[in-house]
Amino acid sequence: MGDFTIKTENIMDPPEKMRLMYEAVSELLREKSDMRTLKVQDITARAGIGKGTAYEYFSSKEELLAHALLYEYSNKIRALVESVFELSDFRGRIYRVMDWISENREYHHVLIQTFQMAARASGVEPPAMPPGEGDDCPLGELRLEAYQYIYRIADRLMEDGYKEGIFTETSAKKRRLAVLTGMCEYGVALMFSGDHPCILQDDGELRRFVYDSIVKTLN
Repeated sequence: MGDFTIKTENIMDPPEKMRLMYEAVSELLREKSDMRTLKVQDITARAGIGKGTAYEYFSSKEELLAHALLYEYSNKIRALVESVFELSDFRGRIYRVMDWISENREYHHVLIQTFQMAARASGVEPPAMPPGEGDDCPLGELRLEAYQYIYRIADRLMEDGYKEGIFTETSAKKRRLAVLTGMCEYGVALMFSGDHPCILQDDGELRRFVYDSIVKTLN
């Protein structure tokens, strides 16, 4: 499938120069730089390293951008987890996750677009749907690590809800499925908000519906 791969260590524990480039991309994008016209030279200049250094790590600008956005995304998720478990009640935690989904919905879209551009720049046609575990995929091991991390957090969140007496379901798999389904429903509703006849337009009402659906499913 080409040379474009993303490995866990390049996101979770990148070399210093790689990390500096990631942070430079984040800074430039926050300053409203256009990702399509952003140059490698702009990134390396902000990072304080030579332009040629970028090509020691990445085959293209698009591949660098994909890594940088995934690095920032992983930091966003870690910050979410910290903020969620600072809250003492189950409802507050579920609502905090929905806050995060709403706050980062544009970022999700940009991340997907960037990954697709990077794959195609390396001669890889990204799959239309997430591949199975045995498929060759540019995201490689990082995708599996991400799934496992999300499952662990979902299980911890739902175990706390069970202990709090919010629901009675004892199956960890069913609890995990309920919360992940609810968050996916909320994300999809945000994507298709507007005048769509099947989507609740009031965000407060939508959140209450998602929360109540999770709880009712598990009781």
